[in-house]
Amino acid sequence: MGNEMESLLRIRMKGRVLGILFITAFAVCGYVLPCMAQDTVELLVVLEQGASIEPLPQGVITSCRIPGSPVIRMRVSKDRVEEIMRELKARKDVRSVERSGTGRIENNPDVGGLKDSEWYEEIEGEDISKLSSGAGVLVAVIDTGIDLENTIFEPCVFVNPAEIPGDLIDNDGNGYIDDRRGWDFGDNDNEPRDENGHGTEVSSIILGLAPECRILPLKINPDGGDTFTTGDLVECIYYALSLGARVINLSLTVDQNSEAVSEAIRAAYGAGSLVVAAAGNDSGDVAFPAKGKRRVEVEIGLEPGGNHGDGINNRGQVKPDEDDYWKDLLSISEEYAQGGQKGR
Repeated sequence: MGNEMESLLRIRMKGRVLGILFITAFAVCGYVLPCMAQDTVELLVVLEQGASIEPLPQGVITSCRIPGSPVIRMRVSKDRVEEIMRELKARKDVRSVERSGTGRIENNPDVGGLKDSEWYEEIEGEDISKLSSGAGVLVAVIDTGIDLENTIFEPCVFVNPAEIPGDLIDNDGNGYIDDRRGWDFGDNDNEPRDENGHGTEVSSIILGLAPECRILPLKINPDGGDTFTTGDLVECIYYALSLGARVINLSLTVDQNSEAVSEAIRAAYGAGSLVVAAAGNDSGDVAFPAKGKRRVEVEIGLEPGGNHGDGINNRGQVKPDEDDYWKDLLSISEEYAQGGQKGR
């Protein structure tokens, strides 16, 4: 009898854990079943401060506020998108409504190791390193993740002290279970493992200039691809702010302007964080979000109003104002990224 009761309790406990995990999966803002994605559209709704999205319009399937933000990620029926957007825009407590857009990671051609490159000399990398080692600075790298098995990064990756690894509990109550070393927003899990390589290279550049900073790896792309949604980008930025990131690196571009992304960057600026954004690599105009205010625009070989000699990086008529900054930057440090030993 005792063994039967013990077995029954195990079954009930297992069912309870699975039920909690199932409910939690649907509670995560960016989560959507593949079958649901075919018939639905994600909207990003920016509310006035302190406002509520209730009551929800008819046709809304899921609605979730990004923690610490006025932004709602809302999934709606595809056949009611325009009607729902009109209804929301008519509300006085709604600042903006937009479809979640797409963006891409700005992969760069092979330009060699950081310290051996002409770009390192051009930005006076040695002098920059003398200004600060980066000690005490948390840098959020919103990209394709990081090589978690490379021992060179092990002491450099931020560890969330409020999370107990592997207990399947959201110990710090921030909405992300076991987010011990960042988060994978593209695949909705707690392992921001780099299957693309770009995020690892970007992190290596940062560590090459500021070796004592800490990297918060936030993977934004699904699987090993190079695209992402603006909904995930917005959530990444607010997540980075919640953990105290002083620098947020965006080596990426978005296909079109996004008020939700701009709102997140304004929040970062208001919190005293520096947002660094790529200008783009398609030889066109400076891309969003780099072309907006309150970002550092990052390009190779750029001077304000100057010309590009490589024919790759974007150029444009972005004029600096009191909230904008200009900076020439960097090659990819493939050599540094591969310098550690694999395994543990």
